[in-house]
Amino acid sequence: MGRSSEASIRGSVRSALAKAQEHGFESIGFPLIGAGTGGGSPDKVEGMIREEIEHSGYGGRAVIVRYGRSGGR
Repeated sequence: MGRSSEASIRGSVRSALAKAQEHGFESIGFPLIGAGTGGGSPDKVEGMIREEIEHSGYGGRAVIVRYGRSGGR
C-alpha cells in the first residue's frame, strides 16, 4: 500500500470535482483520502480537500465525510 502525498491528494480531489462537473452531478462526497493508512494527518488532509473545493469553481454541493474512532455514524 502506498503513502499519500499532498500532490496526490490535491490531484485526486481536482479530478473528482472535474468529473462531477462534467457529468452534471449536483453533489459529491469526499472521504479523507490519504489519511489513516495513507499516512496523512486527518486535519491536514481535510484542509487540503477544503482548499481544493473552494478553488475549484464546482457549482454543486461538496461534502467532506469524516468518521470518528467510536464507530458511530
